[in-house]
Amino acid sequence: MRRDDGLKFPTCNGFVLNCPNMTTLALKGFKLHDYKAHMLVKGLQKLKHIDLSTSYSFTGSFLKNLSVNGGGDNLEVMILRDCMHLKEIEVERFMEAVLAGEFKHLKHLVHRSIGTEA
Repeated sequence: MRRDDGLKFPTCNGFVLNCPNMTTLALKGFKLHDYKAHMLVKGLQKLKHIDLSTSYSFTGSFLKNLSVNGGGDNLEVMILRDCMHLKEIEVERFMEAVLAGEFKHLKHLVHRSIGTEA
């Protein structure tokens, strides 16, 4: 059996249920799977700023459906620096959604892959 020392499902669920007014969330360096990242961003309806820099285990697939049914509508800043398993195609799909008019409040999107210049 593989040990999962990442952010646990009950913790994510607890944030969504008990912190409805949270506007900023920084989870730098956490082991965070896509479904947990999706749960947090969609569930925290007032979230404006999220920083997942150096987090790992998520590929970014959670980004593509964030705007469906009102998730991530209030996001103003998303920081995804040096996320080890983040796939470029997922970032590209998210950027296409932004260009299509979704995420109208987004002002800053920071993405830098490991090994690229700042």
